[in-house]
Amino acid sequence: MDLGCSCVTSSDYDVASIYDCKIVKARKTYTCCECGEEIKKGAKYEHVSGLWDGNWEHYKTCLLCVRIRRDVYCGSFVHMELREVISEVYGFDYVTGESWDEE
Repeated sequence: MDLGCSCVTSSDYDVASIYDCKIVKARKTYTCCECGEEIKKGAKYEHVSGLWDGNWEHYKTCLLCVRIRRDVYCGSFVHMELREVISEVYGFDYVTGESWDEE
């Protein structure tokens, strides 16, 4: 799904002084930092390590959320905010399918 010109930009974030992003195979079960779903052992996922304000952070994201994030954001984004952004901008929770109809 391509959201075209409906994509979101995030400007309220700190830039990492060191940032490493790669697709790896899970050696054990993890939890996706975006949707909270299980990343099963043997599945590929995005692993990010970065240094923000002197603190090392690590993020594991399932490939489905990586694809959704690519369509939703135009460039910069904040890890662990995809679900909230989709909810605010598009009016539904992409994990549960719950929709908030405008009244």
